[in-house]
Formats: sequence, structure tokens, C-alpha cells
Amino acid sequence: MLMGSSSTSDLAIEKDGGGGCVIDCGTLATLLVKPIFDTLHTALTDHLSSNQNLKRRIIHKLPKDLCCEELSDDARKILPVVTFHFENAGLDVKPEAVFMFREFEGKILFCLSMLSDDSNTIIGAYQQMKQKFVYDTKAQVLGFGLEDCEKNG
Repeated sequence: MLMGSSSTSDLAIEKDGGGGCVIDCGTLATLLVKPIFDTLHTALTDHLSSNQNLKRRIIHKLPKDLCCEELSDDARKILPVVTFHFENAGLDVKPEAVFMFREFEGKILFCLSMLSDDSNTIIGAYQQMKQKFVYDTKAQVLGFGLEDCEKNG
């Protein structure tokens, strides 16, 4: 999914060691600092609003604010891949990890599975599903690739 970019300073590592981005399998959903979350949220809202097979729902019982109801079987076909761009690699997050799918009041809904945070950006476990993370500590390089965990079990 292409979207307007946020400033690289939104993820700059601060002098006190804060900032940056953490990849943490102990955090369920991805947290994005507000400027980045707002950019993603706006791009997804615009993308989803343009599809007649989806109906935007505001559901106060759910913690997510970007939820849509599927009005046809074709609705999932337009859901985007979201790419997190790092210095030398991109983490492609498939729609089934960008959104959580749930039955609610007899209807199938999907809601954005990422949250806004005031100070942290953490790539959580839900967005790490079916991904391989390669850390080359000597070269100080991070790489990503799709992983079929069912075949490796």
C-alpha cells in the first residue's frame, strides 16, 4: 500500500535510547507513534471507503476504531498489504495480519489490528505471523521474508 510518508524523525533514536522501532513477539498488536499511525489510518480509511463491498462500522465494544463489515465475498480481495520500510529491507504485512477478522452480531467484521501510541513503535506478534526475521549482527542488517510455519512444525 502506498501512502504519504511520515517524517523519518518520527522514528529517530533519541539520545536517551528511546525512539526507534522495536520488534517484540511479546507485544500482541503493533503500536505506532501517532504521526505514523495517523498516516496509515488515513490511507487505509481512504482505500476502504472507495469499495462498495465494504461498510464502515463504528463499534464501541471493540477496541479498534477502523472496522468494516463484509457485504460480499469479494471484499477481502481489495485489502492491502502494508509495508514497513526499514533501512535496508521492507516488512510486507499481509491483510490477514493488518486486520483482525471477527464475527460480531452475526456479521463478519474486520478491524485494523494496530494501535496508536504516544511514544513507542513496536512491531507486535500479530504482524509477525508467517514472517521470517533474519538478524545479521556482524553486518548489522535486518532482513525479512515469508515463512510457512506449518511446514516447519
